Amino acid sequence: MSLPADRGRILMANGGARPRWSGGRLFGRAAVSVLIAVLFLWLTWRGLRAEVMLVSDGRSALETIWEAATSVPLSAIALYALLFLALHVVRLVRWAFQVRPLGERDTLKVLRIGAVGNAAIVALPLRLGELVRPALLARESHVRFSAAMGTAVVERVVDGLVLVLMLGASLLLLPEPTPLLRNAAIACAVLFVGAAMAVAAFVISRSVARRVLQATVGRVLPRAASRIDALLEDFVDGCATLRRGGGLWAYLGLTLLYWWLNVVSLVLLARAFGFALGWWEGAAVLAILVAGILLPAGPGYFGNFQLFLAEGLRLVLPGVLIGAAGLAFALIMNLVQVAVQLLVAVPALPATGLRSGALVALEHSALRAAEESAGAGSVEEAVAEQPG
Repeated sequence: MSLPADRGRILMANGGARPRWSGGRLFGRAAVSVLIAVLFLWLTWRGLRAEVMLVSDGRSALETIWEAATSVPLSAIALYALLFLALHVVRLVRWAFQVRPLGERDTLKVLRIGAVGNAAIVALPLRLGELVRPALLARESHVRFSAAMGTAVVERVVDGLVLVLMLGASLLLLPEPTPLLRNAAIACAVLFVGAAMAVAAFVISRSVARRVLQATVGRVLPRAASRIDALLEDFVDGCATLRRGGGLWAYLGLTLLYWWLNVVSLVLLARAFGFALGWWEGAAVLAILVAGILLPAGPGYFGNFQLFLAEGLRLVLPGVLIGAAGLAFALIMNLVQVAVQLLVAVPALPATGLRSGALVALEHSALRAAEESAGAGSVEEAVAEQPG
């Protein structure tokens, strides 16, 4: 049986063409990510230092934070870990619904690839692991890299729209919304409606939508207009593929379940640390946190995770001391999330056939191809170069 050319190149590449990436560039990325993480941690500490020392009773800041962390029952942390594991599995299954219409019917293989890809996002600096999942799927199946990237686009756009809607609704429904929060909610509503209208226009008539985009955004920011055009095309095509495969409604249902579990788990853990969060407050904090960890930073989102979680709590709980409990909450939540994602990937990694260091090489080659290619073909070739 003959294989498609892309698949043949990917299989032959497992023999070991050396990936074109340098240790110096990798070290540079790691150094930058550490500096960014340190900056975020410094900003977090600068904002909370006075509150931590206020309740320290002569103890050091580390002792105060440690006491806040260890005062929480282990059962509360275990419950959070179980809920996060559940939502992580939901996310993996949701991606499998996206991949199935592309021709990959081996659900276990897709789940394994998804687990390794999600772990790479956590483990690699500056969110550079984003490309590992589509690159690995292209290497291990008949799915083209460009189509695999399309699934990531759909995922990001759908989740982004849900988060914007969730943030806007939660800010409006807070018990005592301030004028700032009301204005932020209105901005979220405008952004959501604008994005929805752009997608609708692209579905109805791509040619007209492109002309409008070039006549407006393209006049000022031509590169941004091109990227928006590509994003909309990938999103609409990805949704059409899902609809043809019969998985669109299941995908949307799993999306709602995924974010509901996120809110529930965050609120329950926050209450264990003494923060009286309601469900809408929890939704607002979650949306702010997710926006923060989208920024390129160190492995595990360390630094920006703590900063944006603390700022989210401060925003929805005015007058409440965040201090040591807030820092402990952010650290525990961050560590549990990283641990769960890495542990889920451990049994999946051997089945992908990746050797030590190949994740980084795979990511680097896909990144280089995405930056340099003028079309999908060169992306497939770069992914195919990677060793197992």
